[in-house]
Parts: sequence; structure tokens; C-alpha cells
Amino acid sequence: MKDGVGRCRRGERVPGSAQAQTGIVPGVGEKISYQMPTFTVGGRNLVYVGAWQGQVGLYPLPKSDAELDEAMDPYRAGKGTLRFPFGEPLPTALIEDVVRRLHRDLGSI
Repeated sequence: MKDGVGRCRRGERVPGSAQAQTGIVPGVGEKISYQMPTFTVGGRNLVYVGAWQGQVGLYPLPKSDAELDEAMDPYRAGKGTLRFPFGEPLPTALIEDVVRRLHRDLGSI
């Protein structure tokens, strides 16, 4: 699954790919859930990634502060979704921060 989960239309990288997340969150796993690539930690869902027409979605969003909210605003699409249009550079630092915070939040559940 590692080769397929991290890819979307036209061979573009999906944010949250296993290759990227392995360095951010140790012990990340992969599965398909809700028909989307899903990254897990300790058997619990961490982040979902969906490739849609013209965009890639990242779900859910972590608890945030004003600084993270401001960084996410250009990509926010609904309460718990970030959308990244195809053809635009991925905001890698933002995606990494979101994944780190989701991992932190997962430990507090």
C-alpha cells in the first residue's frame, strides 16, 4: 500500500504520504478507511487523505490556536477539512504541523 496510498492523480504526491509522515510521527501505519487513504498510530486513525477532482483533502483538523488558524485559513473548506488544489505547491510545513498536532491530540483522547 505504501506506493499507492501516497499517490493521486497524475502521479502527484498526496499530503500526508507515508514517506513524509514516517519522519513526523513514529510508527505510522496505513489503511483504507471510508474509501480514503488513512494514516494510523497505534491502530487509531490519525489523518485521512482524499484525492478529489482538482484537489486533495486532508481530514480532520487538530485543535488549533490563532497562529495555526491563520495558516490554515487559505486552505480551509468546512469545519474539519483542508483542501489543496492540484498544480499549486503543497504547504509542507503546514501539513507537518497539522499532523504533529493531530498526533498530540490523539494522545489526549
